[in-house]
Amino acid sequence: SEYGMDDDALITWCVWAKETLERKSPHDRNISLLDLSKNAIGDRGCRTLVRLLFNLGAGVRILKLQSNKLGRASAFAIAALLRSPRMPMHELHLSHNFIDKEGAAELLKSVAVATTGEVPAYPLTWKRS
Repeated sequence: SEYGMDDDALITWCVWAKETLERKSPHDRNISLLDLSKNAIGDRGCRTLVRLLFNLGAGVRILKLQSNKLGRASAFAIAALLRSPRMPMHELHLSHNFIDKEGAAELLKSVAVATTGEVPAYPLTWKRS
């Protein structure tokens, strides 16, 4: 976090990550924590990151993108990632961005419909107090 990363820097990082992760077997391409918070990443960079994850068949367990410049296009890209998870996300941090209500609604819909096989990827559990 706080690397001073903008869209161009993230796109450069994605080129490096692609070369690095392609050398690994598909089962070893999942990322435990990707913390890109507190930067200046916008929609172009975020879409490039999501495309990289799709192309590599990689999943991310914890994705931190809070405090960037993400908007609706980023929300829709991340929603697509959530809908077809390689590895269901356990945490997604998006606060302090510019995601509008349509983008937020798309993210919530993605979580509701995502499956891994025939099982919900993000099952809802209710706890009684």
